[in-house]
Amino acid sequence: MSEVNLTRATRENLTALRTAIEQAGKAGNRMATGVKVQTALDQPSSYFSSQALGEQAADLNRILEKIGQGIQVVRAADQGLTSIEDLLQVARANVERAQASLSAFERADIARDFNAVLKQVSETAADSGYQGRNLLGGDGNDLKLYFSDQLVNAVTIKAVDLVNIKGSLDLEPVEVGHFGTLEVDLALGSVASADTRLIGDASNFTDGDVITVKNAAGETVALLEITDQTRVSDLLKAFRQPNLGLRASFEDSKLTIETADTMTITGGTAGGAFENATIDAIPSEWLGRVDIDDPLTPEDDNRLDLPDMLTRVRAAILTTRDMASSFGTSFAMLQSRESFMKGFAGTLLSGAEQAVAADRDEEAANLLALNVRQQFASNALSFTTEADQGVLRMLGG
Repeated sequence: MSEVNLTRATRENLTALRTAIEQAGKAGNRMATGVKVQTALDQPSSYFSSQALGEQAADLNRILEKIGQGIQVVRAADQGLTSIEDLLQVARANVERAQASLSAFERADIARDFNAVLKQVSETAADSGYQGRNLLGGDGNDLKLYFSDQLVNAVTIKAVDLVNIKGSLDLEPVEVGHFGTLEVDLALGSVASADTRLIGDASNFTDGDVITVKNAAGETVALLEITDQTRVSDLLKAFRQPNLGLRASFEDSKLTIETADTMTITGGTAGGAFENATIDAIPSEWLGRVDIDDPLTPEDDNRLDLPDMLTRVRAAILTTRDMASSFGTSFAMLQSRESFMKGFAGTLLSGAEQAVAADRDEEAANLLALNVRQQFASNALSFTTEADQGVLRMLGG
C-alpha cells in the first residue's frame, strides 16, 4: 500500500486538532470526576501527598473501630453496675425486713432471699462482658485502647472484680440453716379441737406436769404447767414463740412442732412424746435480732447484727456507685476522643481530596477554550484541504 504524503499545513492542522481533542477529553474527565491528579504522572507531589493523608485517615478509622468497641465494653460494665446497685438495694431491704420481723422462721426465709440476691449480684457481674472483655470480671479484663497507630498514646481502664463479692464488696452469703420438726399424736379422739382438754384419753400428760422447751443455749423458750383444765389451745399458745424459733400447729389430733434452732422438750408422762424429746435443727445466721441500741456480745453469734449488716450493705452500694462514676468518666473520655478522631479523620480525607481535586470552574473554562480551538483547527484543516483541491483543479485544466 502506497503511503499518502500530507502537506506540512495539513499535518500541523491535524496535530492541533488531535491535541485539542485529547485535552478536551481530559478536561471533561476532570469535570466529571472532580479529580485533577489521578496518577503520579499527573503531578507527583500532589498525588503522593493525597495518598499519605488517605492512609493516615485509614489508620485512624481502624483505631476508631477499636475505640468504638471499647466504648461498648464500658457501656456493658456500666449497665451491669446499674443492675448490681438495684440488687444491693433489694439486699438492704431484706436486712431491714429481717430486723423488723418478729419471727425467726421468717428471718430464715429472708436470709435465703438475701443469699439469692447476692448470687444474682455475682452472676450479673459475670454476665456484663462484651466480646470477651468484662470490666466487672477482675484480673485479666483491663481494657487498653490506643489513640494512634504508633501504639504509644493509650489509656487503660482497670477492671474490678464483682464476681467475687466477698473480696470487692465485703458481702457473703449467710447461713440459712434448716428447721426441725416433731409430729406428735395427742390421741385425743376423732373430734379433737383446740378446746379439747389435754388430760383425758391421752397418755402424754398428767396433772402437774411442767412442759419445758429449751434452746441449744439452755434458755427456756416455752413453759406450760398441765392441769385438768389445760386445753390444746393452751399448749399451742405456749408453743407459739416464733421470735424465739418455736411454733406449733394442730390438725386431726396431730400436733406439729417446728423449731428454727435445736430444742429439747421435757416434762409429760414418762415414756410419752414429751419426755426428753429433741428436735434437731440448724439455726439460721439470722435466728435472733439485735436492736440498734442493743450491742452484740460474744454469745450472740446467731443473732442478726443489723447495724453491722446495714453498714456493710450501704458501703457496698457506695462502692458500686464509685465504680460506676469511674467508668462513667472513662466512658465520657472515650466518647470525646472518638468524636475528635472522627473529625480529624474527616479533615485528613478532605485534605487528601483537595490535594488532587479539580477546579470545575477552571476545567469548564478550559473545556470551552479547547472546543473553540477544535473549531479553529477543523476550519484550518478544511481551508488547507480546499487549497490543495484548488491546485489539483488548476493542474487538471
